[in-house]
Amino acid sequence: MKNCFNIEKMRNMFIEYTYFKIIVINSMIYLAFSLGIKMVDYFSLYPDLSKFIFSPWTILTFMFFHESFLFLVINMILLFFFGRELEKIISSKKFLTIYVISSIVGGTVILLLSPLIYLSYPINGAAISVFAIIGTLAWLRPELNIFGVNITQVVFVSAVLNVLTFLMMFQTSGLSSISNLTGLGIGIFYGRVFEKQTKK
Repeated sequence: MKNCFNIEKMRNMFIEYTYFKIIVINSMIYLAFSLGIKMVDYFSLYPDLSKFIFSPWTILTFMFFHESFLFLVINMILLFFFGRELEKIISSKKFLTIYVISSIVGGTVILLLSPLIYLSYPINGAAISVFAIIGTLAWLRPELNIFGVNITQVVFVSAVLNVLTFLMMFQTSGLSSISNLTGLGIGIFYGRVFEKQTKK
């Protein structure tokens, strides 16, 4: 029986694919965190402008850090399946651009709305970027099915769930839902841009 964890194959994937590099980086950072290295204050984005001005780098680091193992697993599984499909049709550079820019914009939205919507806990994780990747892929390949589910249905259900979460849990998860929807919107925007570029 072939070894499922083929080291040579994984090494080649790390070298070739950006989505796989991101998965490894997120996983290694979580491993360091789980071993007791204090990271929350240095990697998480606090939805408070008065705190952000003393840690502006967190607008870049929060997208690579997960405080919850469950959220890490969910985001990395989604990134593996949807990110792999997207990177097949766009360049690695464009893929990385979507991942980073979407979270920066989503994080900025959180900071700008924080005076209006209270959020007591820091933001971290790749969710905004993952939503952006799904949005881009849905625009470029609306016919795509993953595990028998059409990607446009994934986008629709994700959008509805985030809207409902925003409405029902406004004070506790409102900002997170808005940032996820922002990521989805950015992904669709990039999908339109890339589609126009390929038609030229």
